[in-house]
Amino acid sequence: MGTRTISLTRSPNPTYLNNRARQTGATSSCPCSGGKLRWEPGNDKVQTDDWGCDIDGPPAVFVYDKQQHAFATSKNCLQHFWWEPSSEVEHDVWGCGIESTPAGFATGNQQHVFAISQKQPLQHFWYAG
Repeated sequence: MGTRTISLTRSPNPTYLNNRARQTGATSSCPCSGGKLRWEPGNDKVQTDDWGCDIDGPPAVFVYDKQQHAFATSKNCLQHFWWEPSSEVEHDVWGCGIESTPAGFATGNQQHVFAISQKQPLQHFWYAG
């Protein structure tokens, strides 16, 4: 068996991308059906809302502090959606050229997502803040 080298590079700054998405008017609202299901204490009901359209495959999801995060691909771009009790669903793009279902996790104050890209065998995206 040979050794395979996997190239890891730092992704663009998600904070910058988040601010850019707000400046350019990017939005996560769309006229599609389905969406996220969530249960909130106090109302004893499962609620549903849409987080994004044209998603290519299953999302990677995790909880960070009081936030719920979902990463999915749409048109080969890594879409990031998140929600916390004090706001609406937010959206930004962490990178493009993705060819696989993302996988991710949160640890400490960091969020990590991995996906196979068109240019490199494995791409690592992260946010620490």
